[in-house]
Amino acid sequence: MLIGLGELLRQGHYTLPTLQEKVCVKGGVTGEGIKVMEAEIGEMFEHLFQATHAKFDEDIENVKKQYTTI
Repeated sequence: MLIGLGELLRQGHYTLPTLQEKVCVKGGVTGEGIKVMEAEIGEMFEHLFQATHAKFDEDIENVKKQYTTI
């Protein structure tokens, strides 16, 4: 499930909010879980994604440097 979610986001088919709207039934289990996470976690996931994307970009640049200096 997580791999599929990642692929949908990576390929640009959905943003996280649009995907949530698509799969979340108001009053359903997923909706209730998301409500708790939003109330208790706040912007942690947003910050997590920003940090990991920044590190990924840095790693890509370092790998490119290794191949362009040969």
